[in-house]
Amino acid sequence: MTASPPRHRLCRAVAVAALLGSTVLLALRSPEGGRSFLSGRLAASQRAAAERQVDLLMALHRRLPQGGWADRALAVTERARSGGTLGGAGGPVPVRPLDVPGLHRLTEDGTAWLFTWVGERRTYVWWLDGDGSGAYAVNAGSRPAAVARRLHANLAAGAPAVLKPQLEVDAASLARVLLGPLAPRLHRQRLAVVAEGALASIPWSLLPSPRRPGRRLVDDHETVLLPSASLLAALRRRAGRRGGVVPGGASR
Repeated sequence: MTASPPRHRLCRAVAVAALLGSTVLLALRSPEGGRSFLSGRLAASQRAAAERQVDLLMALHRRLPQGGWADRALAVTERARSGGTLGGAGGPVPVRPLDVPGLHRLTEDGTAWLFTWVGERRTYVWWLDGDGSGAYAVNAGSRPAAVARRLHANLAAGAPAVLKPQLEVDAASLARVLLGPLAPRLHRQRLAVVAEGALASIPWSLLPSPRRPGRRLVDDHETVLLPSASLLAALRRRAGRRGGVVPGGASR
């Protein structure tokens, strides 16, 4: 058997050490509500641990794009977003974080998935569809979270006509940095978006299409916004118990 190159072995060793060092914090989830049952301080530590893992794994992805590091980073974000149980008739259903194979199986119904993660230093985007996956870091100077907050505030306030050009500028900016690299892969498929924080507050379906100038996502895609892919998997399991059907989520 051919030995791994030293650089590959070093990258793998560093990643494993980081993952082992943070697993305990990420594993402590509330069985009642899907959030940490510990103090807010420890919940913040969990988030910080997840951010360190994601930053490290995405750095490894940049060095070794074919090493599967981006998929591992995406799985870390799902663990950070998931946990707890769904209540309701039929008994509780655990919201188990999806692993890498489980995340890829989400595309089997023809849905394309876009995941975002807003860290202290970087924002990342992942893409999954039937043809494969991809990931990239958003330029820190574009400040997508700040732009999203301004866009949401102006929309919520019923921005007067004088601010409408700013709305279009902000929407175009977000489409460019979040969706621009995906333009060749944006076809007419259903698009499921997993976003958080400020990026979960914007109307994704109204963003300009990076593939077709003059059109918006809603013109070519059924766009669905979800807090996590694992939550959708849990909803489907609960619907399966009842013999029902769960749609992709609430469209925005």
